[in-house]
Amino acid sequence: MPRILFLLFAFFVVFSPLQAEEKTTDVFGRVTKMEEVTDDGVYLIACTLNDGRFVLLTNMVKTAANKLVGSWMQEKPEKELTYTNVTRMWRITRTEHGTVRITSAENGKNVTRVKNGNLGITLETANNSLSEWTLTAQDEETFALGDATSASRWLRAEEVTGNGTKGIYFDNYSSTSATKLILYRQGLSDRVGDKTTLEDGATVGLNSGTLFRTAEGAPLDLADNELTNEAWAPDERVEAFTFRKRDNECFVLEKEGKFFDLQLQTSSAETLWMMKNGTMTTVEETPRSLCYDAAAGQWKLLTTENGTATRPAVFAAQPAKEIDSRGVLVLRGGWSAAALAALDFEGSRAADLTQISLPVRARSFSSSPTTTNFPLFVAENAANAVPENWNFVVTEKTDGSRHLLRPTELTDKQPFFAERVFSVDEAQISLERSISGDGHWQTLCLPFPTRVPDGVTVAQLKESENEHEFELHAVKEMGAGMPYLVKTNAPGETTSLTIRFSSLKGTTAAAPASHELAGFSFRSTFDGSHVTDETTYLLSHKENAFVHAAAGSRIPPFRCELIVQKELKGLQIPRLKE
Repeated sequence: MPRILFLLFAFFVVFSPLQAEEKTTDVFGRVTKMEEVTDDGVYLIACTLNDGRFVLLTNMVKTAANKLVGSWMQEKPEKELTYTNVTRMWRITRTEHGTVRITSAENGKNVTRVKNGNLGITLETANNSLSEWTLTAQDEETFALGDATSASRWLRAEEVTGNGTKGIYFDNYSSTSATKLILYRQGLSDRVGDKTTLEDGATVGLNSGTLFRTAEGAPLDLADNELTNEAWAPDERVEAFTFRKRDNECFVLEKEGKFFDLQLQTSSAETLWMMKNGTMTTVEETPRSLCYDAAAGQWKLLTTENGTATRPAVFAAQPAKEIDSRGVLVLRGGWSAAALAALDFEGSRAADLTQISLPVRARSFSSSPTTTNFPLFVAENAANAVPENWNFVVTEKTDGSRHLLRPTELTDKQPFFAERVFSVDEAQISLERSISGDGHWQTLCLPFPTRVPDGVTVAQLKESENEHEFELHAVKEMGAGMPYLVKTNAPGETTSLTIRFSSLKGTTAAAPASHELAGFSFRSTFDGSHVTDETTYLLSHKENAFVHAAAGSRIPPFRCELIVQKELKGLQIPRLKE
């Protein structure tokens, strides 16, 4: 059975015009021997991490780190993969030097080292020695792509957690042994496409690469709408159908009680279609393929296979948002890159993006959140699609655990959303605090565990045998959310000192904590608070004691207050004893 041409539109543009004899499919078969690596092939390049995660090489560049993003797949390294995302597709072509070049099927750029024998890769159009790699066969049907100038560096994936970057990335890593990569070649399979990937009742559009068919039959480029889970954000301009399964792997496309027919219109009679080799075909004695004819700018039923193959592509639900009772902006449905960039954060304290798949080409927000200490929660498997300029991003696993994606700088006196705890690495989250240089005490609380930096003393309040005094016990480490006092070690300074507090490896506080003393509660605040009654006392550093706070006083975030039990409100507040 001849295989139907399947070539994504971006590939059509970048490379040579389609030839009738060039036949590919969206089914990728695993390469088992060097002879199967041909210059005319299109490949997926994958590897398995130590924890078993299966990762594909993508053409998305992490510019700040000079690395290529690895896409974490839910699939395991089976003999075949069905795949349509051109940003994960590559050509491997041999050079006259006995090396190979790895070229993106989407944009024609080569995987290129920033410097030979060193870390750092990017995508470049130039063909030079930096874009040449060695290809060798390994055991267990695996391969290695090595630095052509170094015997100890190999293209492979690692999970990176430090140096300003967190995620899974491919780079020119050093290794004592060759890295085992798994190669899949498009069409290297006897299987005739994946017939069962679509759910009955799914909302679909007719898709050729990034092009979708409108109700008028015109092409509409929806590159902005491509999502990381291979679905698409909906667009009202696209002709949308309901996918309905029928017997013998056939299906119909329904729209308002009518059906997509062989005239590429809708009519009352059901018209059966089927999938072969990743393209939508008629159910005829001589099947015709639905293809996009770029020269004519329209879709046609063709037997000569000289157009870009078309298939039903699933649309996500309509984008929706709400602000819950805790002030979290929750997103659902399919959000295009443009819609997500235009997101309005007004009235929210945090944004939950874990229930959506991020756009493949997500970009910066056009308006900033209401506070700089505004966390964005995303699903872990979408982390590599997070733009570099998104601040304060926390990834969430399927088990509910969370981790800060990359280094984040909190802003003093700005509210901090603490209701969702997350783990942090050493020095991954920081806050700078301006502290008076006069040597007097001030209050301090932080949402992350930290080591006391040089230049200051941090102390806890302790009860004293003298009921008129609080003793102060210096600490070397601060617990997340706990209330403390802080002062400079060199009194006499006339100006304030800027002290940087950075995280220890650990977990953020679920809420501001309190330290209970006899008759008193020493409390932290992350959001800031207003004094509403006469039981609140604030530290007067000049008097070295807590003093009654005037009604309406505001306590900024990351500060502390002393609450007196109501029955003791007339009690003299103990002074501080160092």
